[in-house]
Amino acid sequence: NSPMVENPLEIENGSVFPRFPEDYSLIPNTNSVNLTNIQETYAGRHVVYTVTPASQSGKMGITVPSNPLFISGLPVIDGLALHLDASMLTRESNTVNNVSGHSYVQQWLDISGNNNHAIQNTSSRQPELLNFKTGYMVVSDMTYETYANYLRFDGSKGLTINHDSSINLDSFTVFLVARSESTDTGKPIVSKMTDTRGWQLGWTNSNQLGFQIKGYSTTDTVSAEPGVALDNEWHILTATTDLSLKIDNLPQIDVARSAGNITNTKAITIGFDGSNYSTIDVAEVIIYNGTLSTDDAFKVNMYLKEKYDPDSQDVYIYALKPITDSAVIGEPYTLPSIVRAYMTNGTMMDVPVTWSEN
Repeated sequence: NSPMVENPLEIENGSVFPRFPEDYSLIPNTNSVNLTNIQETYAGRHVVYTVTPASQSGKMGITVPSNPLFISGLPVIDGLALHLDASMLTRESNTVNNVSGHSYVQQWLDISGNNNHAIQNTSSRQPELLNFKTGYMVVSDMTYETYANYLRFDGSKGLTINHDSSINLDSFTVFLVARSESTDTGKPIVSKMTDTRGWQLGWTNSNQLGFQIKGYSTTDTVSAEPGVALDNEWHILTATTDLSLKIDNLPQIDVARSAGNITNTKAITIGFDGSNYSTIDVAEVIIYNGTLSTDDAFKVNMYLKEKYDPDSQDVYIYALKPITDSAVIGEPYTLPSIVRAYMTNGTMMDVPVTWSEN
């Protein structure tokens, strides 16, 4: 699930956003003092602390939960330089602006620890924050829909990451989770390119994605086959400056690198480069210093695969659980928009319903 918000819409409560305490499980024999290591099984979930004040007389106060802390499921691998994860954003984030029912991202926080945040201070250029259903998850005999966030770059939006030595790299591995069906030529997705040096992940030809590096008079390009990953479905792109490109589980494409040093002082841009804007949805951007080993690259790809395209079976409603309630004659009564249902996988699930006037 996406990070918890303070006041979700009823239809989102328990589906798009987790509920407290219903969607949380107790970590036994643990408190804020001895919780120094998070188990791998908790990756992709939230941690909430509760505090109950007590007096010396034994009188107990009201238990208050903390704000939720999201635990990234990204494998721990040395050299992480940048990690932008749209799952860390909600419409209630102080870096998100809400206008007429839409949420626009002013700052996409880097959670690598390097503070390489992606920023857009011009409101008309801010990408919209949206989400999509990724599948189902079963927890304690309950089925939950799982969702992931993404940013929409519609051909006029873009974010900028200021130049910093931690991301000014001659050797690196970049992972991108994105979808598009654009067939434009020369459009950037993520770029750090000057006239003489740099790199760009995006469209290398019409209807063709690829990765390009430039070192003065030499430009190297590695491209996918035409049309690959341009079907408006979510795909994982992995590129290295060695020079290689891999899309999902397709065979890796390798090209010999001949370009010299590609470092430069230009900012990294997402969704645009100068006045050149792209039409694409982006969910996650990860950059590591150096070329990752085959094993480490596989671990990151599996993390992204499980997050955005999990192998979860289709689940359907078998029957709605009967509900009982009481109403006072003469007073207004609102029927619930969420009811509990028996599902075909033997679990239960809270599902949205609509009621006819009859």
